[in-house]
Amino acid sequence: MTAIQSDMKVRYRTDPSAVGWVIKVTGENARVFIGGTDKLVPLHELEPAPGLVELPTDEFRIALTRRRMEHPVTDQFLSYKASKTRLLYHQFLPVKKMLESPDQRLLIADEVGTGKTIEAGLIWAELESRAAHGLENVWIVCPKSLVGKWQDEMLQRFDLRLEALSPEGLRQALVQLQRDGILSPRFAKCVVNLELLRLETYFDRLQQSSIAWDLVIFDEAHHLRNTDTHSNAVASFICERSQAAAFLTATPLQTGLQDMVHLMDALGVDVAEDPELLEEHLKWDMDLNDWIRLVKYQPPDWRRDADHSLQQLAASGGILRPGWDGFQRLVAQSDLDDRRQRTIVIDAARDMQVLDPYMTRTLRADVDEDRPTREALTRIVQFSEAERAFYGAVYAICLARAEAEDLPPGFVTQMPERRTASCVPAVASEILRSYTEAEDDEHEARFTRAEINALVTQAQAALASPDGKFEALCELLEHFFGELRADRVMIFSTFRGTLRYLREQLQERGYSLDLMYGPTPARDEDCRPGERSRERIAADFRRGRFQVLLASEVAGEGLDFEHCHVVINYDLPWNPMRVEQRIGRCDRLGQASEKVYIGSLASVGTIEARILERLYERLQVFERSLGELEVILGEEIAAFERELFTRGLTRQQQDERLERAAQALENRERNRESIARSSVISDQGRQLIDSEQQDIREAESGFLSPHELAEFVLASIERHLPNSMRRRSVRGEFDLLGSSPLQDALRRLITAYPATHSSRTEVVRFRNSVGPRGKTRVSFLGGDEDAEFVHLRHPLVLLARHLEEETSPDTPWCSGVVSSDRLDGPTVLVWAIGSLQGYANRAELLCAAVDCATKSIDSLPLDQAQELVRSMSPPASGQVDVSLDIEALKIRAEQSLLSQFEPTAAAFQSRNELLTNKARRAVRSHADRIFSRNERHLASADLDARLRRLYSGWNRRVEETMQTKLDEIEQKGGVRTSLEVIGMAALYPN
Repeated sequence: MTAIQSDMKVRYRTDPSAVGWVIKVTGENARVFIGGTDKLVPLHELEPAPGLVELPTDEFRIALTRRRMEHPVTDQFLSYKASKTRLLYHQFLPVKKMLESPDQRLLIADEVGTGKTIEAGLIWAELESRAAHGLENVWIVCPKSLVGKWQDEMLQRFDLRLEALSPEGLRQALVQLQRDGILSPRFAKCVVNLELLRLETYFDRLQQSSIAWDLVIFDEAHHLRNTDTHSNAVASFICERSQAAAFLTATPLQTGLQDMVHLMDALGVDVAEDPELLEEHLKWDMDLNDWIRLVKYQPPDWRRDADHSLQQLAASGGILRPGWDGFQRLVAQSDLDDRRQRTIVIDAARDMQVLDPYMTRTLRADVDEDRPTREALTRIVQFSEAERAFYGAVYAICLARAEAEDLPPGFVTQMPERRTASCVPAVASEILRSYTEAEDDEHEARFTRAEINALVTQAQAALASPDGKFEALCELLEHFFGELRADRVMIFSTFRGTLRYLREQLQERGYSLDLMYGPTPARDEDCRPGERSRERIAADFRRGRFQVLLASEVAGEGLDFEHCHVVINYDLPWNPMRVEQRIGRCDRLGQASEKVYIGSLASVGTIEARILERLYERLQVFERSLGELEVILGEEIAAFERELFTRGLTRQQQDERLERAAQALENRERNRESIARSSVISDQGRQLIDSEQQDIREAESGFLSPHELAEFVLASIERHLPNSMRRRSVRGEFDLLGSSPLQDALRRLITAYPATHSSRTEVVRFRNSVGPRGKTRVSFLGGDEDAEFVHLRHPLVLLARHLEEETSPDTPWCSGVVSSDRLDGPTVLVWAIGSLQGYANRAELLCAAVDCATKSIDSLPLDQAQELVRSMSPPASGQVDVSLDIEALKIRAEQSLLSQFEPTAAAFQSRNELLTNKARRAVRSHADRIFSRNERHLASADLDARLRRLYSGWNRRVEETMQTKLDEIEQKGGVRTSLEVIGMAALYPN
């Protein structure tokens, strides 16, 4: 750090806009002329004020990119294109909401298939990018069945690694937390199942710890809606300790608006005391959305209509809302034709809303107008006599085993019966080999030696008989590849033996294929020699390198195959949501085909045929999306399975139970749809899409592009580590060449992070992958499956920024030449960051153009300024005006930009008052609600001692938290304004 010396230009660290000169340094203080007076200022409050440093055009572009990374603005998404998947505009809506929310609380209630997991990943990536040293503690909390899905999706899409917390892992994490006061890097970024966290042993210890999170995400958040459950208590506690929190659910309403009240309460957001009041708030919110659209898009006669709308809002309850008078003054005092002031006013309007700032609701129909239809092709196959005899013999043996062991028949027979129904030849072959492979418990179907001997004759006959089911599959494939001209097909089966049989048979028929099932490693790094990972197989399938992907349920979660529009179910799971997951891999956003075809096979007289007839066809499982039914289906099917296994139902009783389950599902779905239709939440998402998606499109020009990031990294590496990086193509692909200097630089970067920091772990991983002499292919675009994806959080970018830390703090400027059709005369462009800090923060990237002839100053759209800089070339001799006083122009531009920014600051001050008042009320109301609920529990005479301590301790923590938050709100009551020039360019027409 540069020492403060006499005659040095300095500024306050907390107020960069206040600049002065050091007269004399004495001990720990400096005599400074600043703000028009002579002051004695402690040295630690000062820092050198940047001057100007001239750079060549190429270096200037790099320096400007670095400054933009150091000063992220509110409307710029640093996570833009920082994913290995194609991102859609609506998926940035939750990110935008989270950045605009001073509370950083959000319920993402998007419909199934719109990308909630991607949206959560974008929130994590954005907050990670904006934190000076990344986020420390991030936990994903989800049902146990989704732990692997979250690990795969965050790694494959965003290069974010999650440790799956097992019971032993959670125990170790809590021990380390108690011992060290912080989580180790291994446990800092985790996915943990909710069932584990709500166990008393772990939850009690978690509450007694000092743990806090930067970000926590709860998936399937509808499980948290019951306030009398441990799940709700876990979520409430974790959200209290979290800087940012997001809930994800496609079904926010199950029994009514009370669900929404409870979910928001657990999230830590005060929306309403009861459903009726929330309904009123929601209707008023939507009326205010109408006013927002008028102000934002300014159609003909918008002022008259906006004034009328504001009067109606006041009459319908607005006048009774705290902060309404201040909001009306803000509207009256603001110039709504000015984009920045208009943005502040619109933000303040959203602050007046109750639910809108804390919720997104995107419907698939709103963002996928070309959504394909589904067409089902079902083939019911007759067993041959030999196959039917073998199937019956297997069932009889399992029934006898159940009777001998005094177990319910369904418990013993269901898995062998399902496996045999799936593929008779596969099971018969196992019998004849006198060998049964070690399956997972879910797929286990072992036979004793005596049972094998009893089945040999029927197995031989079955194998000698034609396989009608496989022939039906081949007919379907011929139809899809021939008449329908499909180029790829996915075939699903639950059972490994079936998949291996299909692989052998289809290869003999000449199909090119690959197999993805349980033993297939998830990632390349997990593979042994000769193995292919799921990500490699998926990548080759996307590229069309083979025709058929044979897959178990592992391909039904976390992998996207929107390039394929044909799915075949060779056997049918009992739970329809398993089928929906299979179909959903293809029927998703990005599917280009007008139709998704679902082929299904079942054999007459088998359990899967009964499920197909009684449940699947009744619920139209293949023709409709079951996403909204997910919770209902899960509960009803689980009850059906329990009854089937524990009671040992006969086949007739199974049919009757399936019929009842289907009827119950239909009734509950009608009730849920009725609730959804009667609630304005159904329309909330459509309004959000209409009103904010255009903002994201308009802001795209301000995003830090992969090209700019690549240019910055390449220049930095070349300057500090020559010959370490080589361009492969113009598409952002490079080779990183391992060397001792590169290894040493990465080692120094590792030591720059604390031992417990998760970024340190990522740098260690990258250093090991590069090696001292290897060559690593990297890509800044994320579309190359064979390359390491480099984004803003990647160790290579962290290294480049680390290498540039010693760069002069002076403001970079350059001289350049552009085409005369782009510029009328010599012009100086000035970029500056305008910052507003209060309860909410706002930072804007401003740009001004100074006419060198007239010295007039005009604001310049950012996209135009960036295009001029990208097109400029170094000036030739004589093209530069050497008399140009750049320092004087900088001062004039600063004054002009600050003057332009003052109305924005004034509007922000009014908004800040609204926010602080709203925040005080929300903090007190939320705490009062928790107190009231806990007191009801404490008043119960039969409350056990452990729960009494829990609720009493909770009350104490809420009291402390409430006071802390109120103190923080008071500290943020005032607004601090600053403006800093980050770059200048003197441009001359050629």
